[in-house]
Amino acid sequence: MIVGFSARDISFDDLIEHLRNGSLSIPSRGSIDAVEVRPNFWITSGFMRLPNGNYGLTPQTSIRAVPVVKMESRPDLHRLSNGLVLMASQPRWSFAEVMDIRSEAEITQSTEEWLSRIAAAAVAPNSEALLDQFKAVVASSVGESEREDLQSALRLLSSRTALLDVIPKMMAGDGAWKEGLEAFRRSEHDRLREEVRKQLAAEAEEHQGMLTSLKEKIAEAEASLATIAHREVLLRNETAQHEANLREKIAEVARVLSERSSGDARRFTEQIEQLQKQVVQLEEAVAERPEAAPTLELVQPSPVSNVQSQSTPVAVASNDDQQRVLKELSAATGLTETELMAALLFSVESVPVVVGDRATGLAADIATAVGGGHAAVLFCGPTHVTLHDLLNDELGGLREAVEFARQTPEALVPVALCGITSSPCEFWLPQLVELRRIGRLPSNLSIIASAGPDGMRVPVPTSVLQHLFPISPALAPKPGSVNGGSHQWPGPTDTDIERRRAALDVLTDMEDVGASFHKKGSRILSRLPIAGGLKLTDVAGVLVRQIAWSTAVGERADHPLNKYFQNFGG
Repeated sequence: MIVGFSARDISFDDLIEHLRNGSLSIPSRGSIDAVEVRPNFWITSGFMRLPNGNYGLTPQTSIRAVPVVKMESRPDLHRLSNGLVLMASQPRWSFAEVMDIRSEAEITQSTEEWLSRIAAAAVAPNSEALLDQFKAVVASSVGESEREDLQSALRLLSSRTALLDVIPKMMAGDGAWKEGLEAFRRSEHDRLREEVRKQLAAEAEEHQGMLTSLKEKIAEAEASLATIAHREVLLRNETAQHEANLREKIAEVARVLSERSSGDARRFTEQIEQLQKQVVQLEEAVAERPEAAPTLELVQPSPVSNVQSQSTPVAVASNDDQQRVLKELSAATGLTETELMAALLFSVESVPVVVGDRATGLAADIATAVGGGHAAVLFCGPTHVTLHDLLNDELGGLREAVEFARQTPEALVPVALCGITSSPCEFWLPQLVELRRIGRLPSNLSIIASAGPDGMRVPVPTSVLQHLFPISPALAPKPGSVNGGSHQWPGPTDTDIERRRAALDVLTDMEDVGASFHKKGSRILSRLPIAGGLKLTDVAGVLVRQIAWSTAVGERADHPLNKYFQNFGG
């Protein structure tokens, strides 16, 4: 805090007299940064605290030429009754200017003395001799303080017509003054000419450098344009070649399908002809023995198995198995058990995204450890443009995972979308989330994604970032695999009202959680296993990061994890 002093019970002239005498008493034990010596004129240097506790001017400070400043800004001032001025913020001072802070009467007296001397020298009969005598007297008798006094007087007398009338008469008869003035004019003319010449040379050199830089940029742009044109030609050739290969493959597939269709039709025709022949033979055999009454045997129909077998309940993993898998996953991925559980709980609402150098493998490990063989693991690429492309990926197994999730609604079926920034995910990721929300996809389908920091990446739009929850591993992963076991983790279920109330109490006690997140957050936290060894407050602390992420995305503000989704390399 800046502390100043402005006298309230004495005048400025008395304050300056106290400073000159070293008897200014300021009621403060701390240091004083500024003293107001005239209305809105402050001194910030040239004074000090004396051994007796009072303040006075330093020996180097001349009362006739004190540097003063003005307060240009309007800081938060608090003026106390004892004269202290407290400034809550640093004020913006003006440039220092020299001021004679003596009283006006003292300045006027010294000014009048010098004016009378000058006037007497100017109107004397023998003015030249008197002027020389006056100069000699001044040179021999005037001290340094009187010279400063003369400077102060000149500043005050500059506006008086008497001085303006006297000085030209004095200077007109001085030949040395005329010669000095002419020499000064010539030197100033040469100086200005040399200064202009140097300035022109500097500007010419600067513009020459700018011109050289522009030429280099133009050359670089031309080289880049040539490279782009060359790449465009190569791309067109590759595109034409791919189109030709696709046409050949389409023609080959059409030919194979046509052959298969023709073969199936031929076999069906042969089977129909064979059945017709058997019917004709039976009719002929019956016609040859009309007297024999056919004996009909009652044949019991054999039970026919249902085409769609009833789904058998799956074995649900216990809390101990879940805790074991979480510990192994924490060691293998670098994520804490709390972060893993928060990600799994959040994965049925939106999409948690593991980011970092090993994010692709970590997402696959989490999905495989939780879902086992029923988990889907898709490595996204430029060919995954629509949801249809993801469902038709045979190695990924998304279609099978969706069907298994429909048949076993009590189990959690994870899907790992590895490297979502390697494909244009805005065409299918919102569709996955919204279809699951409205019930077209099973609600127990757990989606866990990943995003790496390198490779060819496609920026993710802000509208898609609202569905994500990025999590960065803070610990170093340990090599090794995770054995998820043969049991499925339980899927999202409606919990009792007591669990929802407990989760809501935890969110209400947290400072950074708004009321808009209470409903969604309490629903997510209420699904936390009771005997899992994890606390509601710890998992809620991880979910608070998602609130900060959603707020930053909604306000288009900067976030440390934006580098994994947007502004690559910039």
